[in-house]
Amino acid sequence: MQKAVEHLLEELLSVRSGRAAPSLLEGIKVSAYGNQMALRELAGINVPEPRLLVVQPWDQNNTDAIAKAIRESQMGFNPIVEGNIIRVAVPSLTEERRADLIKIVSEKGETARVSIRSVRREVMEEIDKSEKAGKISKDDAKRHSEAVQKLTDEMVGEVDKVSRNKEAELKEI
Repeated sequence: MQKAVEHLLEELLSVRSGRAAPSLLEGIKVSAYGNQMALRELAGINVPEPRLLVVQPWDQNNTDAIAKAIRESQMGFNPIVEGNIIRVAVPSLTEERRADLIKIVSEKGETARVSIRSVRREVMEEIDKSEKAGKISKDDAKRHSEAVQKLTDEMVGEVDKVSRNKEAELKEI
């Protein structure tokens, strides 16, 4: 269940808000050295200004490939190559794009909740099997079931909190 929450946090890092953050670009796949590699493996990413990212490739031969990958990433960025660095202006979000991103955050949150409920179902089935096999008493089974439900509620609450925070961040202008 905790892994589902952690995965959601990682997923939400790539959802762009109005601010520039290195996590926006880190996972972009770049065709380099005959492989698809994450941008973070090929370059350093800095944030010198709130609306600007600077990508500095470790190998200058990858500069054009990195710029192309950023341009084609469906994030609406238009990188500018200046020698051996790439400047990426982060435009402010339109109201329509904000609504789309909020919908994406909501979908990712629901996926995390489904994953948590799936874990709960599997554990509840194990408790039932143990009770039927005589490994645990009815009281123990009930106590374990209640503990699993309490943990599930806590984790779903955590997912809701994380999702609400990201949605609030997206609504900021």
